[in-house]
Amino acid sequence: MAAKRVKGSRGAERATRQAEQYRVLARLTAELAGLTNPDQVSRELVRGISREFGFRRTGFLQFDRTALQLRGRDSTGVPAALFREVRISLADPPEPFRTAVFAGRSTVVSPEAAAESSASFYRALRRAPQGHALLPVVGGARRCWQELRCGNRLCPFYRNNGGAALEAVERRSGMAAARSRIESFLRCERFPIYGVLWIETEHATRDLLPLQSLARSAGTILDNSHLYRRLQYLSAIDPLTGVHNRRSFLRALEAEVIRSGRSGGGFAVVMLDLDNFKAFNDAHGHLAGDRAMKAVGDVLLRTLRRSDVAARYGGEEFAVILPDATLEAATAVAERVRAQIENLGVAGAHPRVITVSAGVAAFPTSTPVREETLAAADRALYHAKSAGKNRVVVMGPAETIRTLEPGKLRHA
Repeated sequence: MAAKRVKGSRGAERATRQAEQYRVLARLTAELAGLTNPDQVSRELVRGISREFGFRRTGFLQFDRTALQLRGRDSTGVPAALFREVRISLADPPEPFRTAVFAGRSTVVSPEAAAESSASFYRALRRAPQGHALLPVVGGARRCWQELRCGNRLCPFYRNNGGAALEAVERRSGMAAARSRIESFLRCERFPIYGVLWIETEHATRDLLPLQSLARSAGTILDNSHLYRRLQYLSAIDPLTGVHNRRSFLRALEAEVIRSGRSGGGFAVVMLDLDNFKAFNDAHGHLAGDRAMKAVGDVLLRTLRRSDVAARYGGEEFAVILPDATLEAATAVAERVRAQIENLGVAGAHPRVITVSAGVAAFPTSTPVREETLAAADRALYHAKSAGKNRVVVMGPAETIRTLEPGKLRHA
């Protein structure tokens, strides 16, 4: 009878502990769900597990699709710089990591087993092997094979086989044969593993159920954060040319005006317009016109600095913000872009030459008012079109106009 009371008391304690864990889990999940940056999600996930569940050493190993490896990212209890140097190749990963990635299953490794299976991982941390758990963080695309109809039967998420097909190939043909086929599904953009949570613990798998639930929730939250980032990108980028759209450009220009006001620095704006573009479309068709627009976007992206902002301002007109650029430097950039576009040609049955006119203005040389820089560049563009097109016109002080032609500089 006493034994039953003790057993019942232990069961009640476990139930109370699990109920508290799930309350903490709900609170932590709500906190993560409010984040839209994937990097923040992984960082707060690790910190939250350490803070709320009392684990001293935790970490998130992020899946690197390009290098086909797990890379240490965020951690608690170990030096951050040390953890970020951790690399685990997925060509032939240690067994517990293999189970987490290729089967999508959580696993607990005892200290004895860790001494053998996770020795290289702990060497990288400069620690003796300890008992630990590995929890995969899996996104919601685990049924992607139905949508893609890829037929990649070795993928652990194909019909949710949990890596059974891959294990069968290994048994039949050996690891070398399987390794050559692993890369195909690891490089798939829809492979839903975001990474693996590492938690130093000796608890049994059943005691980690709340954390497994949290890892699943984190996968869904990462899905949403990546989707949010993608939507932000799409809302800011012109789909045809790959440069910013007008709304994104105007936001960037407003930010540059504010930055310039705070720092006391200058900036320049270049306006570009494709010459005779309607006639080009009428003569060669709208598909050739689209290719011409795309080619101009490519030139801008290839020529400008990372800090510059290029945009499709409207129709066949483009605009560029050059932070900290002088009028002379911006003029050189505009001429370089003009020359590259003239020499570009557009693919088709016969090369089709396209040209652009450009107007350049800079604060404070062209105008003493930061907000007037765009308008000054637009007026310079008007002069370039009126002066014969395929040229750069610079707006100088007090509305003085300078026309730059290929190989020749003159005042107008």
